Amino acid sequence: MRSAVLLGKGRYADEIRGFEAEDGPRTEFITVARRIDAKVFSFATARSERSALFGRLFGRKPVIGSVVNFVMQAGSIDRCYVTGEDIGIVAAILLRLRGWQGKLYCVFHAMTPKKARILRLIGHKMFGVFIVVSEKQRRLLIEEGNVPPEKVLTVHNWVDDRFFHPRDLARATSPGAKVVMACGAENRDYPTLVQAMKTVDADLKLFAHGFYGTHQGTVDPSAQDRIKLMPRVSFSDLLKSYQDADVIAVPLNEVDYAAGVTGLVEAMACGKVVVVSATAGLDGYLDGIDPTLLVKPHQPTDLAQAVSKALAIAHDPARQDGSHNRDWVVKHCSLDNYVQKVANLMAAT
Repeated sequence: MRSAVLLGKGRYADEIRGFEAEDGPRTEFITVARRIDAKVFSFATARSERSALFGRLFGRKPVIGSVVNFVMQAGSIDRCYVTGEDIGIVAAILLRLRGWQGKLYCVFHAMTPKKARILRLIGHKMFGVFIVVSEKQRRLLIEEGNVPPEKVLTVHNWVDDRFFHPRDLARATSPGAKVVMACGAENRDYPTLVQAMKTVDADLKLFAHGFYGTHQGTVDPSAQDRIKLMPRVSFSDLLKSYQDADVIAVPLNEVDYAAGVTGLVEAMACGKVVVVSATAGLDGYLDGIDPTLLVKPHQPTDLAQAVSKALAIAHDPARQDGSHNRDWVVKHCSLDNYVQKVANLMAAT
C-alpha cells in the first residue's frame, strides 16, 4: 500500500527539524507520515519540485498548489491522510475528475452551508473516512453532508503529551504571585476575559496569536494594569509559560466546532487547572472538569468567579484537579494513540 500525507501551507521540513532536535512538540501529520511510511505533500514541497512558474502561479493560493501537485502524482498513491477539509474537498473534486481509485482519510474541522452543499454534490465515494474531533461536527457531517455514519470517526484532539508536561520542580515565581494565562486566536473572546480580570487578584499573560492571525490589536492593555500582551514565542518558551501559570483560561465565542481545543489539551497535559467556555464544539472534552470552572460565553462576572475559584484550587495542596486533567489527556488525547488509530484505520479500510 502506497501512502501519502497532504497538507496546504505547512513548512513541514521545519517541523521535521524541530522533531529531530526535540525542541518542539511533534505534529500529527509528521508522526502519521513516519508511522505509515508516507510521502508528505505540501505547497512547500510543490514549490521545490516544480518550476518557478508553478510557485508564482499558486503563490497566493498555496492550498490549490499543494493539491494540484498531489493530483499530478496521485497515480502512485493508494491512501492519503489529509489534514483538513478545505484541502480534502478540493483534492476530492480534482481526483474524481482524474478517475483516481484511492481513498482520502480527511480530518474535518468545521461544517458550513457551502461545504455541506459541495459534499452533497460530489458525494463521499472518494473518502475512506472523515476524522472529526467534535461530536457536533460528526452529526453535521451525517445530517447536512449526507455522509454515512460508518464513514465518520470521532476522536479526541491530539496533543504531544511527552512535550507538554508538568514541571517537576516548584514554580520559579515570586511568592504570592498569581498568574492566569490564555493563548490562541481562533474564536477567542478576550474582551470578556479582560473585563473579568478587573476583579481578579492575578496577573494575566495573554498570548493572543494563532495560525490564522492575532487578537493582540483587539485587546486594550490599559483596561487592566496587570495584563501583559505576550509576543509570539518558541514552543519551549510556551511550555515554560504553561508551567509557570497557576490557571489557564480558554474564553471562547459560542461555536459548534472545537475552537480552543488545542490550547485546552496543552494546558491539561501540563497538569494545569483550566477555566473554559462551555461551547457545543467542546462537548466531550469537559466531562472531567469541575462544572464550576465551566462558564457560558460572554459572561464576565461568571468568568471572574470561575477564575478566582480556579486560583484557589491551584493553591490548595489538597486538590488534585490539575493532575486529573493530565491523566485525562494522556488517556484520551495522546498523540501516539491518535497516530495508531489513524494507521490502523488506513490499513483496514
